[in-house]
Amino acid sequence: MLPSALCSAAPKPTIIVFLSDDHGMLDSTPYGSSDVRTPHMQRLADAGMTFTHAFIASASCAPSRAAMLAGLMAARNGAEANHTFKRDDVASLPEVMRKLGYETAAFVLSLQRSAEDEEKQEQWAGLHGVMGSGSAV
Repeated sequence: MLPSALCSAAPKPTIIVFLSDDHGMLDSTPYGSSDVRTPHMQRLADAGMTFTHAFIASASCAPSRAAMLAGLMAARNGAEANHTFKRDDVASLPEVMRKLGYETAAFVLSLQRSAEDEEKQEQWAGLHGVMGSGSAV
């Protein structure tokens, strides 16, 4: 018989993904910025991990986000043109994480979003809710 300490599952890690448009590597403290201070991001990075060898899947924002969230290049997830969404039959990272017992959320700043865009974003991302600011909120 195994001791109960060996049988209990390790706690799930907290995962935070910062995804922003036009955010270069030197635009935040964890990656070496000396003129842009991001102390909260630095504290999170110090307690967790950062990625230094990442690349974007597309020069356009929507296809790049869709590729990151779906794990598939734009040609395979359906979001090839900018301002488009992945196909409904393609799973997203938030959907998979929810199946693993995680809570998921998104905080969005967008000044040009319609109510229809907000609903579609929530559906394709598999989120419980999208919190943001802009014309639809």
